[in-house]
Amino acid sequence: DEFYTKVEEHRAAEQKAQHAKSVYDKVDKIRIDQGRRVEELEKEQEVRERQAALIEANVELVEFALTMVNTMVASQIDWGELWKEVKRQQRLGHPIAQHIHALDLEHNEVLFLLTAPKREGDDSDEEEEDRAMEVVPLDLNLSPHANVAKLHTKRKETREKTSRTVVHAESAVKQAEKKAEKDLQKFQLKQTIRRVRQNWWFEKYFWFISSENYLVVAGHDTQQIEHIFARHLGPHDVFVQADVTGARTCFVRNPGGGPVPPATLREAGTMALCHSTAWDKHIIISAWSVPVEQVSRGGPPPEGDFLLVDGFFVRGRRDFMPPLQLEMGLTVIFHVADASASRHRGERRSRYLEAMGDPNAARDDSGDDDGEDEELVVEDGDEQQGSGKDAAHSQVADDALGKVAEDMCVSNKEGADKENGEEEEEDEEE
Repeated sequence: DEFYTKVEEHRAAEQKAQHAKSVYDKVDKIRIDQGRRVEELEKEQEVRERQAALIEANVELVEFALTMVNTMVASQIDWGELWKEVKRQQRLGHPIAQHIHALDLEHNEVLFLLTAPKREGDDSDEEEEDRAMEVVPLDLNLSPHANVAKLHTKRKETREKTSRTVVHAESAVKQAEKKAEKDLQKFQLKQTIRRVRQNWWFEKYFWFISSENYLVVAGHDTQQIEHIFARHLGPHDVFVQADVTGARTCFVRNPGGGPVPPATLREAGTMALCHSTAWDKHIIISAWSVPVEQVSRGGPPPEGDFLLVDGFFVRGRRDFMPPLQLEMGLTVIFHVADASASRHRGERRSRYLEAMGDPNAARDDSGDDDGEDEELVVEDGDEQQGSGKDAAHSQVADDALGKVAEDMCVSNKEGADKENGEEEEEDEEE
């Protein structure tokens, strides 16, 4: 109902909001990671440039340090003993050893501590030891200027890598955003709630709409059949049954009055037979119909002949149909909007009633029979075409009347033969 629909809508909205938050959090995470990577590359460029500047500012110190370390390495001293010697010289206050931070002889490098020299015009009394120092890697096989060139080369490589990373980051963020939008659309389709519609009264029974727009309804059990008969039938409706075990009692709703077309009666008869034992035994048999005014329930009628069928007392003459094929199908009915209803009006009208000249021939779901939506504009040059159409319509009407007459003759003949057979049986019994 409406309450649970609102509850489900609220729950779906919360789930959608949480899902959207998680999706956009993933996009933000990708954006932050890419931005952090770009910042790291930019900082690396700054470090390379600053290290190259420190080497250029301390060329003599760097050259003496490279010479001293290369001499110690060339003496083939064990690397562990070499590092102990460097530490001993630092304790003794050796000016070059004080600047050695670490030895990375596996990569043929020495990590050197350098600081920017005191600028001209700088009157501060800050000692060299108190100034900030930075670790600079030095290649033992290269001269100071070659180390500077190597650092600049790495800086350029890092700058190019930064440019590529920026482009890839933008592309990755765009792809993540597109993927997030698709994910949200899929989630929205999954979470779409179909608003509960108002069910029609006949949807809890067996039912279908005939090809001529009549409602045919039948009950699942005796209780439902009694409910339909007591509450949903009118004086112009039709009762349909068959003389076979298990035949389903069907009712054809005819609120507009007038005769029910034979095609609709045959379809209702087919439904009655398909729910009987004739379906399993593949028996081709006829169904019959009577106006609902000839049907009663409860006690037998006080006078006249009657037939007891499925708990109903049927009086008077029954109209038998031709033998019916046992065929059933499944149909999808679409509920169109009010703006489109006018274009579908009259699609299921009865050709039989049109041929008979019945005013209910153009009946539709909306009940509008005035025909104002079907207007024919005839110009001067269309008069001959209009007369041809009238002649064609007359021919169709004549053919339809002939067919109807044949059907009525067959129906009357079968009904008369059946009644005569019943009378003969009664005479024999007497």
